[in-house]
Amino acid sequence: MIGGTGGSGTRAVARIIRRTGRFMGSRLNGSDDALDIAEFDWRWGPAYLRSGPGEEMREDFEAALAAHLAQRSPGDGPWGWKHPQSYLMLPFLADRFPALRFIHVVRDGRDIVFARNQNQARLYGDLALGEGVADDPVRRIRFWAWANDRAGDQGAALLGDRLLCVRLEDLCRDPEGTTLRILRFAQAGGVDPLPVDEIVPPPSLGRGRRADPALVSRLEAAAGATLRRFGYLDGVSET
Repeated sequence: MIGGTGGSGTRAVARIIRRTGRFMGSRLNGSDDALDIAEFDWRWGPAYLRSGPGEEMREDFEAALAAHLAQRSPGDGPWGWKHPQSYLMLPFLADRFPALRFIHVVRDGRDIVFARNQNQARLYGDLALGEGVADDPVRRIRFWAWANDRAGDQGAALLGDRLLCVRLEDLCRDPEGTTLRILRFAQAGGVDPLPVDEIVPPPSLGRGRRADPALVSRLEAAAGATLRRFGYLDGVSET
C-alpha cells in the first residue's frame, strides 16, 4: 500500500512500483489512484475515524478489493494499490492483511499547505482537529502533522519493518538511492534500468520555505514537532 497526504509524491512511488511488474490495479485515474479502493475510502473514511469498522464497512471493502483484483491473474505474484487516504485506515488494513507493507510518502508540510489538493484536510479536518476554517494555512499544517504522526505511530506499532517512510525531497535529491530503497522494500527483483525517469521534481518543491516569513513562522510554530520528526526542521520551539 502507498499513501500519504495529498501532494506528497505518492504517484511517483506508485509508478516506480508498477515498473517492477507489481499489479497495482487496472482501473486507475491520472494520479495512479486505484479507483475501486479510492471509492471505498471516500465512502467510509469519515465513519471509520468516528467509530471504527462495522460489518457493513468490512463487507464493502471485500467487494472493493474483489473489483480491484478482478483483472489480476492468479500467477501475477505480489500486488498492491495506491490511494493517499488509505493510510488513515491503517489499523483496519493491518488487521485484514497480516503481511501488509506500507510505503508512507511524506513531503514538507510547509509545501503541502500551498498544494491545490486539500481534499483530506477538508474531509477529515473537523474529525482530526475539531471544527475550524478549512482554508486556514495553519489548520492545514496542523492536519498534515496529525495525519503523518498518526501514520508514523501506527505504522511503527503495527507493521515494524514493514513500514517504509519515503520523503519526496529525498526521492528528488537522490533518485537512484531512494528508488533502490523502494525496490528492496517492495521485495522486487532487479529492474534495469532503474525507473528514475518516473521522478520529476516539481517546481513547487521548497515553496513553503520561500513564503512570507511571518506565515512560515506560524506554520513552524504550529507543527514544529512533526517537521522535526521527519527531518524538516531543527530548533523550532512550539507554541
